Amino acid sequence: MLYDVRNRLLDGGSIEPEMIQQLAYEGVQDFLKENPRFTGQGYKVVSTGKPDGGTGTAQTANDMINSSIRSAFGR
Repeated sequence: MLYDVRNRLLDGGSIEPEMIQQLAYEGVQDFLKENPRFTGQGYKVVSTGKPDGGTGTAQTANDMINSSIRSAFGR
């Protein structure tokens, strides 16, 4: 597509808006392939819920350790 645009311009022709849009889209796609950090997919979603997905009040091993540390320091 880029060569079509180049040849049209060199021949004194014009470019349709659709061709400009397609060329810009292809350029953005190439840029994002080379720079994936700009795609917005470089993060993880972290859940703070219970590991088993339940809503119960049962303490996990980590919760029990944290509560014993808090009680040892008088919180």
